[in-house]
Parts: sequence; C-alpha cells; structure tokens
Amino acid sequence: LNSTPLHLSSRNGHKEIAEKLLKAGATVDVKDNLNYTPLHLSARSGHKEIAEMLLKAGSTVDAKDILNNTPLHFSARNG
Repeated sequence: LNSTPLHLSSRNGHKEIAEKLLKAGATVDVKDNLNYTPLHLSARSGHKEIAEMLLKAGSTVDAKDILNNTPLHFSARNG
C-alpha cells in the first residue's frame, strides 16, 4: 500500500514511535495508495491520542481517501 513508518505506527497505536517520527520531520499528511493519511488510519483504528498528536502537528482533517472518506468519517463510525 506504499505505507510509511508514520502510517504503520498510526494504524497500530505506537504513539511513541509516531511522536519520534514527527519530531524527526516525517510528513504528517503523506498518502498511501488508498490516499489514506496517518490521521485516516489512527481515526479508523480508534487511536485517539495519536489522532490528537497528528492534528497538533498540522494534519488535514478533511483529507479524502479514494472513496472520499475523511478522517472525520472514520472517527464518527468508531465513536
């Protein structure tokens, strides 16, 4: 899926790794082949703390994936 380490840490709930990647200059809104950003994946997986960290780092809350879903759609679905 052309996932970056930030995608993987965001999806799998590895907050400390995501934080280190951001501090090292990882691109916060990088997209994979499905146009998921790390924020899409943290929201989809229910990792609220990582989502908050990504938002503070400047992640775009209305970025759309290939099906026009935004991270907000995933957050709403996951409560």
